[in-house]
Formats: sequence, C-alpha cells, structure tokens
Amino acid sequence: MPRTISFAIGAGVLSALFFALVLTSAPEAFLITPFSMLPLLLIGMSGTATTTALSAIAGIVVFGLISGGIGWAALYAATEAVPAYGLSRLALRRRPDANGRLHYTSAGTLYTVATLYAAAFVIVLHLAFFEADSGFFATLQAIIQAGLGATIGRGAAPAEVQQLAAEIAMGVPGALAGWWLVILLGNLAITQALLTRWKSMQRPPLWLSRMTLPRWLAGLTLAALLYFFIAPSDAGFLGKTFAVILFLPCFFVGLVCIHYLCRGWPPGPFVLAGVYLILFIVLWPTLIAATILGIAEQWIRLRERLGGPQPV
Repeated sequence: MPRTISFAIGAGVLSALFFALVLTSAPEAFLITPFSMLPLLLIGMSGTATTTALSAIAGIVVFGLISGGIGWAALYAATEAVPAYGLSRLALRRRPDANGRLHYTSAGTLYTVATLYAAAFVIVLHLAFFEADSGFFATLQAIIQAGLGATIGRGAAPAEVQQLAAEIAMGVPGALAGWWLVILLGNLAITQALLTRWKSMQRPPLWLSRMTLPRWLAGLTLAALLYFFIAPSDAGFLGKTFAVILFLPCFFVGLVCIHYLCRGWPPGPFVLAGVYLILFIVLWPTLIAATILGIAEQWIRLRERLGGPQPV
C-alpha cells in the first residue's frame, strides 16, 4: 500500500512539473506540457478512487507551490486534475445488463462527457466575467488588443488593431478547448497502450476507433452553429465557441471513417496524406466535411458497412 501511495503522489508531482513548463519560455513546453494529464490517467485507470484522488491533490498542491498563486493552481485543477479524476472513475464504472454481464463506460460516452465539460468550462468563464462592464468577449478582446499593440507598435491604425483583436478573440476559446480535447484523446490512447502493455488496465479496451456518439450531440452541434450565425456579437462568440467544441467528437468519428474508406485500397495512404495536408492548409472546409461525415455515421454505420468491427 505505501508503494501504491508513493506512485500516486509521484504521478501527481510529475504531472505538475510537466504543466509548470507553461510558466517558462522553454521550447520544450510545447512538447511536454500536453502530456501533463498522462501520469494522472495512468494512476486513475489502474488504481482506486483513493489513489486517483491522491495523485490529483498532489499535482494541485505542487503546482500551486511552484506557481505561487491560487489562480494558477485552480487552472491546473480545472484542466488537468479534475478531468483526470472524473474521466478515470467514469471509465472504470461498470453496470450489469439483463444477462448479468458487466459493461464498462464506452469511449463515446467518455469523450462526450469530456466535450460537455469543456463547454461548461467556457460557460463558467463567461459567468465569471458577467459582472464586468463589457463581458467575457470584450475583456478577452481588450487583453489581446493590448498585447497586439505592444507587439505591432504604434505604426498600425488603432481600428485595424481592434479589428484583428476581435477576430482573434472570437476564435481563441474554441481553439484552446478543441486543442484540449485533441490532447485528451491522445493521452487516453497512450494510457491504454501503456497499461495494456504493463497488464495494469482495469477495464476492457476503450476502442477509440470504434467510438459511437449519442445522436443528440449532432443536434446540439448544429444548434450551436446556427446560434452563432443568428446571435449578436457577444452571444455569437459563445455560439462559435460551442460549435468548435462540439465539432471535435463528430470530426474524430468522421476522420476514423475516412481511414476505413482508405483501408486496403492501394492509393489509400496517399489519399490520407492528402486529407491531412488539406486539413492543415484549408482548415474549416475540411473540418466541416469530416464533421458532417461523423454526424452521418451515427445513422449510416459506415464502419460496419466497410467491414470494420461493430462500433461501441
């Protein structure tokens, strides 16, 4: 037991050290910080609720001491410790069916919960700035505008700087939340691979490539996108943010379907390389196309039709 506790605390400390790199200007931060949740997930998916909580608390305390501020510690808790604890416990949750067989939480449910958590985090930030005179969007725009003014200098016209700051502020929260969801998916995949290799996984495989999503998520995604187009600026900012966040699970499923389409086809690897190249060059059209495919997959079951394993 003491050894298990030591591993749990060590994982929390390691996670905090990874995350602490954001406080530096070291280039390694961009490579290491995305894996801050990995040590916590490794403990969470192989241990008990007590050891999972212990590793999360250790990470919060250590990062709070390193950063020297409650705000930074709260940021670490909200983006790393709390999600790692909650998703780990949810992943290990099991329920018996009518025949008495135990079923664990599916990857689709797990990722949907993570997506809703990211959306809720944005709502909390919006409410935190609700008392401000200008709201969350205008506050964020002012911060970005001040940074642009210091970077660009006095040569640019104030109206141009303000317009650029507004465009950046419109996309920053959604992009950060979307990036967090991408990183989470990668950390879950690495966690499963490592724990399976170490024979420490306490549940069946997550089968991320077989992930299926609730159909109501597709409707929620389309509603958020519609809200973005018809709502005024500050509310439309929330609509765009939610649309980007909710796009990610459907986009991932759509991307998996594209992989299945190219499987066993001689030009398949070149087609996949072209898809990813277009994704980086022309982001939005490719993102929307793959998302629509992911939404349609919930009804057409393309992966099954292509001879893949049954989605879960």
